[in-house]
Amino acid sequence: MLKEQGIREYLNKKDIAFNENSSIIGVIFPSKFTYALGPIATALSMQYYAINFSDSGIAIIGLNNATGKLEDEAFLFVPKEEVTSVKFNKKLMSYELEISTSKGTLAFKVNKTMVGASWHKENLATILKSL
Repeated sequence: MLKEQGIREYLNKKDIAFNENSSIIGVIFPSKFTYALGPIATALSMQYYAINFSDSGIAIIGLNNATGKLEDEAFLFVPKEEVTSVKFNKKLMSYELEISTSKGTLAFKVNKTMVGASWHKENLATILKSL
C-alpha cells in the first residue's frame, strides 16, 4: 500500500520540494503523452503515477504495476516555470488531468478514489479546491 509519506521520502532524496496533502495517483494516457524529455522514456513503460503538486513544480513518479512501489528510474519533475496550465476535466467516474507545459501536454485519468491509497480522495478534493 502506497503512503503519502513514501512520496515525501522519495522526493526528499531527490532534493525536490514536497507539498503535504497535494499528492494523487493518476493513470497515463499514452496517446496524449507528448512531453518529450529523455528520462521519461523509462516512465512511458509505466501505467500508474504518483503526482505531487508543490510551489516549485509538479513531480511525477512511476509506480510499479505489480508492487505499487515508487520506481527510481521513472521520475519526471516539471518546474513551475514550464507549467502553462493545469486543468481537471470532470468525467462520470473520474477526472482527466491535463498539465500543459512549454514542451507539450501530459494527460492522466484520475479516479475519485484509489484502492490502497486512502489519502488520495481527500488530497484530490484539496487540489480541486485550490485550482
